[in-house]
Amino acid sequence: DICLGSGGRLCTSEELKKDCTAGTGCGFDHEHVWSTTKGGCDVHADCDDGLTCTTNTCNDGTCETTSDANCLTAITCGSFFNNQCVLPRLRGADPSELHEVRCCADEDQGWGRSPNAACTTTGSLGRDVWATSGSCQADKNLAEAAGICTELGGRLCTLEELEADCTKGTGCSFDKHHLWTSSPYVAPTSAGAVTTTEAPPQEAGFVTTEATEENLFGTTTEVPDGGGNDKGGGKG
Repeated sequence: DICLGSGGRLCTSEELKKDCTAGTGCGFDHEHVWSTTKGGCDVHADCDDGLTCTTNTCNDGTCETTSDANCLTAITCGSFFNNQCVLPRLRGADPSELHEVRCCADEDQGWGRSPNAACTTTGSLGRDVWATSGSCQADKNLAEAAGICTELGGRLCTLEELEADCTKGTGCSFDKHHLWTSSPYVAPTSAGAVTTTEAPPQEAGFVTTEATEENLFGTTTEVPDGGGNDKGGGKG
């Protein structure tokens, strides 16, 4: 209805894949948008999402996607403390995705800014890092972003440098956008998570323990029916 009210229609998936709507605003280049194409597939090519880190297959008329987590690159907000950045602040990105670009350097490249306080030899980072937003390069894939930084005499910043706010306030309003890093993405693990597995009950028979320093020959013990799995507890 929205498209009809504007005198148009929903785009087809083919039109979206050819970037017919790229750069039309609202920051929707980074979001999924509706198309008129119905689900389903006939061949694997129908399922191709254009991403480097995914394998797309068509099985019985349904598209299935497998992702390679080791292929993703870390992207994070331009400022660690900017609350306008879209969550999650840190995530993995396919190299073909489009994101904003800021660059770092280990020596002064004449970018007109001194390193932020944390990004100096006396700061929390412990080394000098210069940063720039250049000419406000947005919506670039990873290879394009790296090339932009090389042309400026720098490099893509590491995740550590961005989280230390080395690029904060360097312009283009990129503090609230996700930026490319040179760091691979490592998925977080649940802190303190412990997985336990209950040992299966032993069958009646004999159990032989391995030899130890205290018991050089080991021992063989008969196990009664029920495997000695006594739920009643005991002294100990």
